[in-house]
Parts: sequence; C-alpha cells; structure tokens
Amino acid sequence: MDDKNIKCEDMETSILRTAKRLFLQNGFEETTMSMIAMEMGVNRPTLHYYFRTKDKMFQAVFGSIIQSLLPKIHETITNTDRDITDRIGDMVNIYYAILKDEPTLPLFIVREIQRDLQHLLNTIYDTHNDNFFLSITESLKSEMESGKIKKIPLPFVFYTFYGLVMTPFLTMNLGTMVFSKYSGPFDALITKWKPYIVNQMTSLLKS
Repeated sequence: MDDKNIKCEDMETSILRTAKRLFLQNGFEETTMSMIAMEMGVNRPTLHYYFRTKDKMFQAVFGSIIQSLLPKIHETITNTDRDITDRIGDMVNIYYAILKDEPTLPLFIVREIQRDLQHLLNTIYDTHNDNFFLSITESLKSEMESGKIKKIPLPFVFYTFYGLVMTPFLTMNLGTMVFSKYSGPFDALITKWKPYIVNQMTSLLKS
C-alpha cells in the first residue's frame, strides 16, 4: 500500500471514529456533517469525498458496531454442543467488552428505535447482517423444539436478556451515584451483576 492510500485510510478511520462518537452522543438526527467536519478540523467537501451522505457515514459506523457483536453472538448461540448456561455467560462477556468501551451505546439504540426504527432496520439490511438474526432465531427455535431448552416465546427471551444486560448501562448515572456505596465503582457493580444475569437466563431457558 502506497503512502497516499495509507493517508486516505487514516483519514477515513479518523472520520469514522469522530462520527461514531458524535452519533452515539447526539443521535443520528442531531449530528450533522458540518458538526463532524468542525470536530475533525476539515471542510465538508473532504467528508463528502469519503462519505457522500450522512446516511452512508451512519451505515459505516453502525455497521462496524454490529460487526463487532453479531458474528460473535451468532457463533456463541449456535454452538449448541455447549451447555446453555456457559453460552449465556459468554454472551454477557461479549456485550460487556463492547459496552465498557461504549457505555452510551444502549441509550443511542433506544433513541434511534424511538426516532426512526425503519432507518435502523434498513441499516442492518443494507450491511447484510439480517441473516445473523435469522440464523440465531432458527437455532433457538430448534433447541426449543428438540427439548434442549424450554419453549419460551422468543420476545420474552429477548426482553429478559437485554433488559438484564442493558439496564445497568442505561441507568449508569444512577448506579454510580446511588449504588456505589453498596457495590463499589460501576465496573465492580456490573461484574457482580453478571452471575445474576446468567442465573436468571438459565432459570428461564434450561429444561
């Protein structure tokens, strides 16, 4: 790779890093190309050279977030030779690894769901990640049908797991301010919370 390509790659990476921070902080609608350009210290034509529209930039940012999660989640859930309790523990670890670095991600997703769910879904389809969701769903259904795990409506599995994992991050300020005297810093709180997540999900799913 020549110097020009390296510089282009570095600029694109920098743009995406800045855009990701601003999207997570402000949401899609409140983040403008001008805001990203100003934060980067470049002009808008420079941004448009790399990403023609804000939608294209959002697709790249959100697509990278999904790619950091979904393949690992898919591999873990569909590895049905392993006990469901062990897989749940691994799932929590995968999400914690992302959320500790990006604690505002759950709030961002909730905001975007409320603002324009179809836009979020279109981004998932456009980045060709919808097949992961389908495969995960089919794998869980198959385990339920075979009796390996309990027959639980999939929305209830979704609500229970994501409620348990995401709520501490959605209420992080509360946890830090009110609960720290009981459990220490936030990192310590969520570490202590993990076994409860695993126990709750195991109780829900294990036959």
